Amino acid sequence: MQNVYKEIMRRMINKQAEVLFSTLDLVPGFDIKSTVETLGGEIRVKKELEENIEAQICPKEDSEIGFLIECKNNYDNDDYYIRFSIAHELGHLFLHMASPDNEKGYKLIGNYHKGSQNASIKEWEAEEFAASFLMPESRFRIEVEAARFNSEVEDKVAQLAKIFKVPYKSVITRGKSLEIW
Repeated sequence: MQNVYKEIMRRMINKQAEVLFSTLDLVPGFDIKSTVETLGGEIRVKKELEENIEAQICPKEDSEIGFLIECKNNYDNDDYYIRFSIAHELGHLFLHMASPDNEKGYKLIGNYHKGSQNASIKEWEAEEFAASFLMPESRFRIEVEAARFNSEVEDKVAQLAKIFKVPYKSVITRGKSLEIW
């Protein structure tokens, strides 16, 4: 039963992330900081995050709208792990914390805390969103085909990681989930 749930959720999350990517008119390797700002958010460094947490998301203090993503390290668009962590937090925003609002685009309906009920499935969903948002299926398939025919590139996965600015392992996982390899 859980496999059926995951497959249905994977499809829904992929569609939602791809629509967001398209609506914001993004390209592979886009600057995620300016994207967060376009969505009404802000990225800040907060060194004292819990040991195993790279980033977290919460509503902006003293504001009815907007959100804050706190990262352990300084933001750098070329740090593929930080980009992926930020996209993961956007997954929590769109999947677990936001509700559509005609006037503002969305409204926050609460905080996301890792210790909450069903945290592991929510973490999986946020990871799926991050992969889908940073590597939308249609663009990913195009780039995979281009890499296959580029004889100058020995490590195709590394080339894809560079194009999408994501960790090497994320490219492998994305290819497997899309049944490309």
